[in-house]
Amino acid sequence: MLESQQRWPSVLIATNPKDADSFLVQEALRQKGVRAELAHLSDFPSHATASLYVESSTPADDRWLLLNRRLGTDTPVLATVWWRRPERPVIPPDVHSDDREFVRQETTKFILGLWHHLPKGTVYVNSPAHALEADRKPYQLRIAREIGFAIPPTLFSNDPAEIRAALQKWGGRAVYKPFGSVHNFWFDSDRQKLLALFTAAIDESSLPDDRTLSLTPGIYQPILPKAFELRVTVFGSSVFSTKIFSQEQEESKMDWRNGQHTLKYEAVPTSSNLRKLCLSMLRRLRLLMGCFDFVVTPQGDLIFLEINEGGQFLWLEKLTGTPLLDAFSDFLIDTRKDFRWRRPAKPLRLQNVQAIAAENMARAAEVHVVPEPQVRIEDAPPTVPMEHSEQHAPQ
Repeated sequence: MLESQQRWPSVLIATNPKDADSFLVQEALRQKGVRAELAHLSDFPSHATASLYVESSTPADDRWLLLNRRLGTDTPVLATVWWRRPERPVIPPDVHSDDREFVRQETTKFILGLWHHLPKGTVYVNSPAHALEADRKPYQLRIAREIGFAIPPTLFSNDPAEIRAALQKWGGRAVYKPFGSVHNFWFDSDRQKLLALFTAAIDESSLPDDRTLSLTPGIYQPILPKAFELRVTVFGSSVFSTKIFSQEQEESKMDWRNGQHTLKYEAVPTSSNLRKLCLSMLRRLRLLMGCFDFVVTPQGDLIFLEINEGGQFLWLEKLTGTPLLDAFSDFLIDTRKDFRWRRPAKPLRLQNVQAIAAENMARAAEVHVVPEPQVRIEDAPPTVPMEHSEQHAPQ
């Protein structure tokens, strides 16, 4: 039932049983005295039921119930929802093949609809609707340019003539980027090798034929001169910057993720202007948190690449010492857009929660429905060594 009358801090994390960060943050919140529950949406419809009753006249009588049948416990809707990385519902294998898409459609629409009917005052980090809008790359670039960021010339296209013309304009070379970050991989059965598609340098000789180019749109930009790269993580109005020494290794020069296990990272101060621009962009996108990626040129110019509203950040704590777990868990307790984290004398660290989080994750794998298989490329050091962990990328 709706628990809109509760006054104590409480957080619901919409996630899946293979996301390590959810368990780490849950345990951090619990150690801070906050009620934190996980909602595994992959449990629908085989392991969980849900109900929403909308009263015709009195919103106070509305009822929202998420019940996990196997555990026999309900997951209440609380003050804050962290829309972490929920997977789509898993359709039971005994559903007839002719019915599967209908069941998936109805279940997905119902579950997503529930999250738009939470009590007034419930805070999303981030709203699914706003996150979807913010994930559109052309929209990101337009907003970034409007608020004052420098952006690279960019072509979004599947038109072979436009693509070839852009390369010629940029001196015959460019970079290609896929729109997504989850399904840009495949298994090459001939070479028995898993291949991943990150940012790649291309020239006119490496372009496929026009038919192949037209099948899949891509993102094309000139090759930018880089001194280093910058990852800026924002919670509310708390801003943390990390310098990525991507140019110190050949394999990471085009995309630092290709060499991230051996790269050097350093926590650095955030200039007042950069902070102002990042916060302005978050506000324009109606987001409460986000991870920004920039190129810094040899001349010191800052060039915006993208913002990921659900980007990874806990992995940076291990590499830079920045207590991001403590800062983010405090933010989930006080989810104001002007939230400014104040570092305590002894911040809560990853090592303080890792063991319990690992145990909870192992138990969750036994009782919850594991999301349908998806191959994902690990492109960041894992934040916690969990056997059942799916090493998500720091997008």
